Amino acid sequence: MRYGPEDVRKGIDRCGALRREDPRTGGLELFAHYPAGHVFAPRWHSANERIILLEGALSIQAGDAHKGLQPGGYAFLPAKQVQTMACGAASRCGFYAYWDGKLDNHKASEK
Repeated sequence: MRYGPEDVRKGIDRCGALRREDPRTGGLELFAHYPAGHVFAPRWHSANERIILLEGALSIQAGDAHKGLQPGGYAFLPAKQVQTMACGAASRCGFYAYWDGKLDNHKASEK
């Protein structure tokens, strides 16, 4: 499944595929991929986020903590924690992501 414009309002980027949405909690599972060097703007979500990197490299900054993921690496990002992520420069990054509640995106300045 590819994302369409209607999914953008739900906070989903167009570089992936929705795996599952929980109708009770609004939680989402998805597979996503982004080009090498892609930088995600600082943001936060109302739900906890879990990421498993499948390919490439992903750098994550959450609060004062920095984590570099390689394939198979895992990160837990607590709800309302400002985060910035960037794909490595050598190749695209692909990952599985799960939010345990409705996905929303807030600019870091909105916290």
